[in-house]
Amino acid sequence: MQGSDFEYRIHDCPEVLYSTFKDIFVELKAQDLSHLKIVQCWQRTSNDMASYSAQSEDEREQKTEKFLEWGRAVCEGIQKLGYWVDMVDPLAGIPVIGCQGGSVFVETEVGIHLLGYTLLDVGCCKVLLHPQWRSKAFPSSLLTLAPHEAIQSTIQQLKLS
Repeated sequence: MQGSDFEYRIHDCPEVLYSTFKDIFVELKAQDLSHLKIVQCWQRTSNDMASYSAQSEDEREQKTEKFLEWGRAVCEGIQKLGYWVDMVDPLAGIPVIGCQGGSVFVETEVGIHLLGYTLLDVGCCKVLLHPQWRSKAFPSSLLTLAPHEAIQSTIQQLKLS
């Protein structure tokens, strides 16, 4: 995933989310949480993700598959460096690699605490809005204990291959 329809940002995990992530990712140790990084990913969509239609649902599934493919490659690279890493299934809110804990990952909660993204309440749920793409965007997340430089280097290596 590259280009103007995909972007990511690496964030230090806010302390307010430590207990949430400990409940989701049972492999994480309490002493490691201060080193946790969140790689917030966005894919631009053709359909409005704030509305429900067969087309938007198909696109959600396609974007999920693209993220999972990219995420597996990133996770593999980070694991080779010896760091813990996992990603979240964007549709289910559960870890892809590790064991599922007692909670699910809520992308909107993370978005609020990380960057103060705007939320759109559509009744049945809340939609995280991208600063430029608004609701024509699909968010997803990867979490790791790797330092910023190792994450960046791993992603750069993927772009070159």
